[in-house]
Amino acid sequence: MSRPSKEKISTLRSIFFHIIAIVIIPLLTFIFLEAGLHLIHFGSDSHYLVPCETQGCGFYKNNRDFTSQFFSKHLARAGFPVNVPYHKAPGTYRIFVLGESAAAGYPIPDFSFSRMLGAMLKTEYPHVNFEIINTSIVAINSHVILRIAKEVSHYQPDMFILYIGNNEVVGPYGPGTVFAPFSNNLFLIRASIYLKSTRIGQLLQFLVEQFEKKPAAPRQWEGMAMFSAKQINQDDPRMDKVYQFYETNLNEIINTCRLSGAKVILSTVGTNIHDIAPFDSAHENPVGQNWAKIYDKAKRLQQAGHDQEAVEQFLLADHLDDSYAELHFRLGRSYEALGQFDKARASYMKARDRDTLRFRADSRINEIIRKIVLEQQGKISFVDSARNFEVKSPHGISGKEFFYEHVHMNFSGQYLLALSLWPQVIAQLPAEIRESQKYNQPVLSIGGCAHYLGYCQLEEYLADYQIINSLANRPPFINILNHQDLVDDLKQRMNLAQGGLLEAGVKEALQGYQYALKLNPEDPWTQYHLGRAYLLLHQPQQAVIFLRLAAEQMPSLLEPQRLLKLAEKDRKRK
Repeated sequence: MSRPSKEKISTLRSIFFHIIAIVIIPLLTFIFLEAGLHLIHFGSDSHYLVPCETQGCGFYKNNRDFTSQFFSKHLARAGFPVNVPYHKAPGTYRIFVLGESAAAGYPIPDFSFSRMLGAMLKTEYPHVNFEIINTSIVAINSHVILRIAKEVSHYQPDMFILYIGNNEVVGPYGPGTVFAPFSNNLFLIRASIYLKSTRIGQLLQFLVEQFEKKPAAPRQWEGMAMFSAKQINQDDPRMDKVYQFYETNLNEIINTCRLSGAKVILSTVGTNIHDIAPFDSAHENPVGQNWAKIYDKAKRLQQAGHDQEAVEQFLLADHLDDSYAELHFRLGRSYEALGQFDKARASYMKARDRDTLRFRADSRINEIIRKIVLEQQGKISFVDSARNFEVKSPHGISGKEFFYEHVHMNFSGQYLLALSLWPQVIAQLPAEIRESQKYNQPVLSIGGCAHYLGYCQLEEYLADYQIINSLANRPPFINILNHQDLVDDLKQRMNLAQGGLLEAGVKEALQGYQYALKLNPEDPWTQYHLGRAYLLLHQPQQAVIFLRLAAEQMPSLLEPQRLLKLAEKDRKRK
């Protein structure tokens, strides 16, 4: 056997040293630097779930720093409380919910559709331990949800419920976001997400922020107002990439969930098209004075109650340029006044789709969902929640009956979504669970859910108050055509529920919470409600007991901890 020539040995040696120089040394440097930053506690854990620090708590909780890798430290959103036991108990059926603020149940996560589903399941199958774990977070989108799905798929899931699609433009890496630059390349987006999940990436981000003359992202959370300058027309070329990335991410989320062995239920996304006018409108191309004259004339006719003539003028303006979202909303109002409800619904939908502040899932998002369902036929289950909202709404136009504002559901909306999902949830349960039902009883009613979870006038008042002060009386809501109608409706609801704030109302709420706790003794949300009610009734001794239980079981939620401190101070005074 001949020996290799000196030239070949030299070549191999050169390749070997090149590999060391180009791959091995940078990789080892990265590993040692990452480990060093971890040892000195620089940066934060990038996992969605982290162990609870409280001694003996026995569960993973959601990481308050998780979204800092997408939003920056200043804007990080904690998400609503999530507890996943370290060890899944025998006989447990675990359901994960994936989505954004609408899926989380904002502003009433304690009365979200996932909590209602839990109440329905526990009532129907009382001997089964159901864990409903809602991982949804405000302002995230499919880029972030994919990360969550990949992580929680390792926590022995049995079912996933997906309600995703409102934030694809304004969420991280969307063209209308304030969080991270938009990119046309999905590989670069995912590489950026990976880098920011490392301590080295966080160090680089920190250094960039130190030397920025003008911060790329806001320094404090201002809600939807942060996006008011980020207009994106429906025909913007970047929208094609938004839809493409959404479809790719959603397919990957589904496949990740399925590979875990869990069942998957995918839902379309409902929006309020009747009672929320477009947040902003813009022409795709410059229009002349003729369009403005026709549009102004149409508005005057509409205001005078001459809707047939107004429709004719709106359609004339639409023929010249159909990109102005407010035109379609006004046209919808006139069609509705004339009793032409199918045309009204089409116009309202077009107004939402043409809205240049894109906070709502549009028609294309739901089309992509339906397309994926057809492609994955037999592999996943489907619920057309958006259609169900329409069917149950007056004249088939979804509005304030089920939504507080543009996408967030009120208690009736949460119940309708839970009820829409219910048949598919039941159908996907194992036979041994379905057969364990002793009596063929009807599904828990909306009133039954209210009693089980402790929903009352006090909760309704607090939810409406939060919507008015956190959203409705701030940009971009203050700029919409029917802003005053929105605020008036919310205030009317608040006035009806105001009795819940009076002492008699709080006492009535207290009784409801006590009843709910009997039905579900370990529920931390009900313990929180009880503690808050006792505090309102100036009974700090009792308040401390329940607020402490809530704070221990929901360590990622700050409100029970804040109220606990107040209750402890009041107790010392007494």
